[in-house]
Amino acid sequence: MIQKILNLNPALTLAEVGTMMSKSSAWVVGRLSLKHLNEAAMALTDEGKITIANASGLAKLSEEEQVHWL
Repeated sequence: MIQKILNLNPALTLAEVGTMMSKSSAWVVGRLSLKHLNEAAMALTDEGKITIANASGLAKLSEEEQVHWL
C-alpha cells in the first residue's frame, strides 16, 4: 500500500505518507524496510509466525544473517 502511494506520487515525503495513513514517518519507514526480508522471513511474517517488530529487525540484516536467525 505504501509503495503504491509513493509510486502514484513520488514527490510525497514519508512524513506526508504517514499523515495520510494516520501513522508516524518511523512507522512508514519500518513497513518499507520489510521489502528487504528474504522469502522465508516474509512467508513466516505473512503467516503470523514472526511479529512485524521482529521482521523489521531481521530486515536490517543481510540475507545470510536473516537465514541464520530464522
